[in-house]
Amino acid sequence: MVEAETGSDALYMVQTGHPDLILMDLALPGMWGDEVTALLKAAPVTRDIPLIVVTALQHDHSSVQRAIAADAEEIVAKPFLKTLGEAVRRYVRPPDDLQF
Repeated sequence: MVEAETGSDALYMVQTGHPDLILMDLALPGMWGDEVTALLKAAPVTRDIPLIVVTALQHDHSSVQRAIAADAEEIVAKPFLKTLGEAVRRYVRPPDDLQF
């Protein structure tokens, strides 16, 4: 697992590391998560990576709507621990010896 501090860091890390799943917060410094989501989903090399947006913003907030329009797989509202675990399991199967 890797963590990016900014939207531009996230873009670089995803393009160089090609993760199995992306958890994207919308409130990122420098570039909002909906912008990063749109760029990742528009690029052929990253568009098929499942991307789950996690946010404390209301579902009708404009950046949430833009993330949905950019093809984020899911929007998970904070606090989200149980819901996030369920969403991750839909896209990535944990190793047999790891349960969360």
